[in-house]
Formats: sequence, structure tokens, C-alpha cells
Amino acid sequence: SERFKGKSMAFTSTPLSLGNRKLVVLGVPWDVDTEGLRKYMINYGPLDDVIVMKDRVTGRSRGFGYVTFQS
Repeated sequence: SERFKGKSMAFTSTPLSLGNRKLVVLGVPWDVDTEGLRKYMINYGPLDDVIVMKDRVTGRSRGFGYVTFQS
């Protein structure tokens, strides 16, 4: 996706309770919403769930999210 060009994101796995299927995605650009992250991450495999965390007051992205792959 064009929004991600020139941007770097970090991926870290969550505890083994999800069998290494869930990643924390850090450094998500402010203008990328959940659907934008989904469109980007689908390139790496089928997804179960994607969410970009937002500030409760402003609704603006907090710059990170979670991605759960199917397998």
C-alpha cells in the first residue's frame, strides 16, 4: 500500500497462547485505520483479526495494532 511506503513498522509476537499467530504491530502510520492495516497484512497470509488501537477521546490512531493470522 502507498501509505506504508518509506515507513518502518516493528512486529512482535504475543504469548504462545495463540500459537504464535498474533502479532503486535508497532509504528503504524497515524493515517492508517484497521482496514488499511488489514489490506497491508493480508500480503503475509490469511487473517483472523486485525485492529488498530485508537485514542478513546480523539478517535485517532495510537500508532499500533494487533494482527491475528489464521495459521
